[in-house]
Amino acid sequence: MTFSPGGPAATRRSPVEWRLRLQRAMQLPTRCGHTYFSGSLGPGSMLVDLGAHRGAFASEVCARHACRCIAVEPDAELFAAIPERDGLTKINAAICRDSGDVTLYRTIDSEAGSLIDTGQSEASRVRVAGRRLDDLLAENRIGRIDLLKIDIEGAEEMLFDSIKDRTLYDVSQITIEFHDHLVERTSIESIIRRLESLGFLYINFAGGPDHADCLFLNLRALISKGHFRPILYVLVLKSYFALRRRAPAEGIS
Repeated sequence: MTFSPGGPAATRRSPVEWRLRLQRAMQLPTRCGHTYFSGSLGPGSMLVDLGAHRGAFASEVCARHACRCIAVEPDAELFAAIPERDGLTKINAAICRDSGDVTLYRTIDSEAGSLIDTGQSEASRVRVAGRRLDDLLAENRIGRIDLLKIDIEGAEEMLFDSIKDRTLYDVSQITIEFHDHLVERTSIESIIRRLESLGFLYINFAGGPDHADCLFLNLRALISKGHFRPILYVLVLKSYFALRRRAPAEGIS
């Protein structure tokens, strides 16, 4: 049986397209490469955006959910491009292990500046203010975080080395891009295990070997609010990803 270009086959969607549609229905949108649970956000919710770049994620989430936001970005040029808006506080700093000046290695890709020296010949070096997340939160009188977004170009290990469990207990969800080419896989796996031990449900929405779009849902915070459907969806999708990864070796079709 064949179909014409304008026939039923043209309207068929791939499994990925269906999954993305279902995720949106479950209030799990993806913005700027980061998937998060929108169902727990609303007026007054607190978003902390680490590695805000030009502020696209922070601006869209704040506008969509009327959130308050702390947007942290070390690169002065990117920081200057973050739009001014009510409820959004901009901080020109790098999140790292200890507070104090640190070196930022800038590359041709302006959004890929890192505290990690990758040895790229085109990299330039600038000194920027480095801040521990716990110090930054205390200074801005931030207690509970409703959404923590992390995109800090390889400084993930530095962040989690310095952040206290008590701080993580008070985060409802974390959306993070791990930079596998800059962070050892064992370090990433250690961070994942730590967050799971603190009661977070983990899923890598990228579905592949790299940890490009990871979401951690604090079950203590979200189950108490009755967000069962998206949590169940995440559990099912996580099982599907695991089954698909095992398929070639175990003969699962």
